[in-house]
Amino acid sequence: MASDILDRYAEKLAQVRTQATPEQYRTVREDLIKRDLDEHINSVLLVDALRTSLEKKQLKKLDEYIDEVFEQRVVELKKEFKVDTRAELEELLEKQGTSLGSLRDSFANSQMASQFFKEKTKTKQVIGRPEMMRYYNAHIADYKTTARVRWQEIQISFAKHGGKTAAFSVVEKIVQALKNRDNFAVVAKKYSDGSTATEGGQWDWTQIGSLTDKKIERALFELPVNDISRVYTGESAFKIVKINAREATRFTPFGEVQKQIKATLEQQAREANGKKVFEELRKNAVITRMFASPRRTEEPRVKTISNERPRKPNPFERR
Repeated sequence: MASDILDRYAEKLAQVRTQATPEQYRTVREDLIKRDLDEHINSVLLVDALRTSLEKKQLKKLDEYIDEVFEQRVVELKKEFKVDTRAELEELLEKQGTSLGSLRDSFANSQMASQFFKEKTKTKQVIGRPEMMRYYNAHIADYKTTARVRWQEIQISFAKHGGKTAAFSVVEKIVQALKNRDNFAVVAKKYSDGSTATEGGQWDWTQIGSLTDKKIERALFELPVNDISRVYTGESAFKIVKINAREATRFTPFGEVQKQIKATLEQQAREANGKKVFEELRKNAVITRMFASPRRTEEPRVKTISNERPRKPNPFERR
């Protein structure tokens, strides 16, 4: 039923109903159903498969366990809604268009579907070093760290100093200050007109190949760390750079990503198993939808009812 999907949105839908026209409200409900329908069908199939696989005694124990766990949720709901009794909680939920019974059913189905799915998708495949190495080699580009550098810059623009000659006179003062071992950041804040001047000329990690000025880039990746470059003359400014740290191009060793790769392969195995589970469940089920199935070409046994909106009864106005 529509409520099987919409109960979880009861509170929000109650708010929408006070603000939207009846047609807008109906559209919101239908959009939610369309969005969640396929997931709900999967859940129903899982629950049905679980219940079919259990004996009556096992089903009874399962229902008792779910009732016990749901009672903890009822306690949380009382705190959330700031009520003391179950009756008060029921009254508030009813105003929102739902009930404890509906919430309990949704909770039960969610728990059963989740646990059954986990059990069915457990992988028996042993993922050892050979499998992980094959994955590592096939995805080696993902473990590449491009060479990068952290640096500082002092820029003296020609235009901001009345021309190239006047700008060079400022550069001479800078060179002398750096020769006197003045702090590069202090000098940059005093003289530089570059975009990072207020930060002492500091640039964050810069990858090789990312700069348009190739002369500066060569200096960044050739100068020894902590060295200061000579003065570079550009088309519109003089520049001096200092290398603070540099990392060469490298590949993360297999040992450092081994656990991550194993987890990825295990997840892929679970997803593949999950796909098989649903394919089998759907193959043995006949599913009738109010809306056209977005996957009907993959599921030949799924039937589709006309998209034309029904007059009476209207399942979307169940509550």
